[in-house]
Amino acid sequence: MQLILTIGKERTFENTLSPLFLGALDAEKIAFIEYNEILPIFSQNDFNWKVTPSNHESKEFKLLGYIIYYKNTRKQMYSPNIPEEELKN
Repeated sequence: MQLILTIGKERTFENTLSPLFLGALDAEKIAFIEYNEILPIFSQNDFNWKVTPSNHESKEFKLLGYIIYYKNTRKQMYSPNIPEEELKN
């Protein structure tokens, strides 16, 4: 979520070629989300892009967490303990 908040705050998507995926990770897992799936978030009029990206208590951070979780329920998340051979499949 911090990365999405930073991208939205700095508006880097307006003049930088976008990656295919963004990665999100914590101590237990890593998830990848297609960049084009989050593009609609950047055009929300009532979203406060001035929040500090590291403020995990803000409503914006929590909203992004919900969106990312919802979108990733259809995708695989990976645990760092998975052997590299399985990740390639």
